Amino acid sequence: MSDRWRHPSYHVGFDKHVDTLSASQQAFAYLLDEWIRHPQQMVVIVAGGPGSGKTYTVTSCLNRVSIPQLRMAPTARVAQRIGGSTIHSALRLKWSKGSVLFQLEKELEHETNPDVCIEKSAVLLSEFNCYDAPDIVVIDEIGISSFWFVHWIIQYFFGKERPMLFIVMGDPNQLRPVKASDNVFGIPLHFKIQRIDLHESKRFTADYMPIIEQLRKYVDRNDETGCLTFICNHFPIVEEITSDILKKCTRALAYLNSTVETYNNFYLKRLVKGEKIRLKREPFDNITYVDVKPGCFIFVTQNSSTVKNGTPLKFLRHVPDNNGDYIECKYVDNDSAVKVYRNRKGDFPIVVEIRKVIFPL
Repeated sequence: MSDRWRHPSYHVGFDKHVDTLSASQQAFAYLLDEWIRHPQQMVVIVAGGPGSGKTYTVTSCLNRVSIPQLRMAPTARVAQRIGGSTIHSALRLKWSKGSVLFQLEKELEHETNPDVCIEKSAVLLSEFNCYDAPDIVVIDEIGISSFWFVHWIIQYFFGKERPMLFIVMGDPNQLRPVKASDNVFGIPLHFKIQRIDLHESKRFTADYMPIIEQLRKYVDRNDETGCLTFICNHFPIVEEITSDILKKCTRALAYLNSTVETYNNFYLKRLVKGEKIRLKREPFDNITYVDVKPGCFIFVTQNSSTVKNGTPLKFLRHVPDNNGDYIECKYVDNDSAVKVYRNRKGDFPIVVEIRKVIFPL
């Protein structure tokens, strides 16, 4: 083990976990290490588009350190994903009609002067009441929260007058918050910031960007008619999704992961012919596995010596080998063969799915 990772705060195996991260993801681990060895009030922005691994990078590292943490998110769904709670419940913050936050969102929704927003929203400091005493605070999906809201949350925790690491994660290209002029990517925070930009996965291809940019313009202008007209002119409209439509689908632009997961399950069970092959973790157990079929599309989820994270492949077969079994696949673009081996956990680092984009519009 490197001396860097010998601090008592790290769990056993932290160094091996860091080795599995990409170069841009490792930047967070090094910054976390810097803070652990030299505690101070620090704000870190982990930025990246869909599929860049923001949430995984932060939570997988923090899961392997023994430091009091508070994890929050604007919505319950995202909070559950990171093992935390909503911002409003964690800070005992009322959000009902007539509350201070409700009135502020209504008053500042169209205010474009950042200083005015900060000044008028200062009353929030007296509204926060967190029972926890964390040394690390995390907020995911920061892009959908107003910059002044985030400013006063940070100010509240930094007012505890002890070294604290405040981490926010989000997509800098996400649409502005519904009830605010901008987020922390559009209006700089009044704190010293360390920013880490993660590179996006190959799963999210450039051909979607013109569509997303055009939709963003309509939403920014609150042009509902223009947005719906654009969608109707560029995409087929159907009353219901049938199996015939799904058979023709090779890529999906979706808002929720669950939407694509539902299709992926249908894809493997109904649309791909052949016997199912269950790739279990080694040493074998019945809990961790991936089901595949010959000819199904997969994505690599971890860098290796043979293939990069995010690479789309077509699964061919599982090959037992005395030196370690592997799966034989071929590249989607050029049809050449490639071998994918198990990772250190004993898993094949793949997921079964068609090409997709999860983009929060």
